[in-house]
Amino acid sequence: MSSEPNSPPLVGAAPEAALDGLKVVEFGRSLVGPVMGRFLALNGATVVKVESRRSLDVSRLSGPHGKALPGPDTGGTFANLNAGKFGVTLDLKHEEGPTQARKLMLWADVVVENLGLTTLEELGLGYEGLAALKPGIIMASGTAQGHTGPHAHHPGWAVFMFALCGVSELTGDPDAPPQYPMGLYPDLLPPRFGTIGILAALDYRRRTGRGQHLRVSQFESCAYVMAPLCLDYQVNGVVARRSGNRSSWAAPHGVYRCQGEDRWVAINVTSEEQWRSLCGAMERSEWLEDARFETLHVRKQNEDELDQRLADWTGSRSCEEVMRVLQDAGVPAGRVSDARDLSEDPQLAARGHSLRVEHPAIGPMSVESPAFRLSRSPVGVARPAPRLGEHNERVFRDFLGLSGPEFATLETAGVFE
Repeated sequence: MSSEPNSPPLVGAAPEAALDGLKVVEFGRSLVGPVMGRFLALNGATVVKVESRRSLDVSRLSGPHGKALPGPDTGGTFANLNAGKFGVTLDLKHEEGPTQARKLMLWADVVVENLGLTTLEELGLGYEGLAALKPGIIMASGTAQGHTGPHAHHPGWAVFMFALCGVSELTGDPDAPPQYPMGLYPDLLPPRFGTIGILAALDYRRRTGRGQHLRVSQFESCAYVMAPLCLDYQVNGVVARRSGNRSSWAAPHGVYRCQGEDRWVAINVTSEEQWRSLCGAMERSEWLEDARFETLHVRKQNEDELDQRLADWTGSRSCEEVMRVLQDAGVPAGRVSDARDLSEDPQLAARGHSLRVEHPAIGPMSVESPAFRLSRSPVGVARPAPRLGEHNERVFRDFLGLSGPEFATLETAGVFE
């Protein structure tokens, strides 16, 4: 079965899924591990997420909770990041826990984890031991700063990684303290590198029969996006600083208030042609004769005045009107969208970006699909995110072959906690 390249994703098992048959165990917490597992699950892999009632994935307690009462099964962040996975609870501190974890890991083709630098090794579940029993196994480990070096053992959270890699120094107004721009770089960029690495390791295994251990560093993933600024310092001695919404190669360049409560539009003029088009669309042809705005160089020198004039014009119009008028004139401009705008966006709807699922604790809800489409393998959500320990019996009996009495004995002993 094939589909058109731009066909929307599916809710339910995808026909001829790209990763159909791939078995994955995910010891993932928060974002890095779970996002890697999510990409694999959406493309057909069977992903088993391992948690413990003693040590929840912290995103289970993150909102929004909608109309549901806050609890480990109603966190909206967790429900979005873990759709399509099976979920089990396993107490790795129980004497039998590592034994069952090893069985599960050896069942899998890929193990994804971001528990900490040495957590699995200390439990006897490290890659080398697994590879000795199953040479083709692949493990992807998310770390804060890599597995070697003087700071390898430092724990890492997004707020620290932002500061460490230089993103905070560049975020905010020049006369204000550095800012924390949420979790984009350290939490969501590394799992994209990690997923690509997993796919490369699968290709390597197909050709050689051998697996790989991938170590994905949050610090290095963030430093990657800073490469042009590091080069500017190394070659030109320029240290980049906070500049708010302004750019050294564009003017005007910023976000401007529009009609309505907290409504804004982004405008970016990078050429003289765009500048002339902006003045024409605004019916401000006299600005073309104003010596203060004659070239980019002088516009930068008079940017405060220019921004104020532009804000006076946008402030009397809706952001959608400003965007339409300027885009029609060939000027880069875009509405600053909020959650409602994205939920109602016709382009995202046409692309099937939001997939509706029925979550047993939350009710009907939307989860995100990937931003790419495969021409013959539509992505799909086979099931909503798992409730805590929801699939214990199915996974350990059906996937691993435990008998009913064996499972009951382990359950009574507190292994599945």
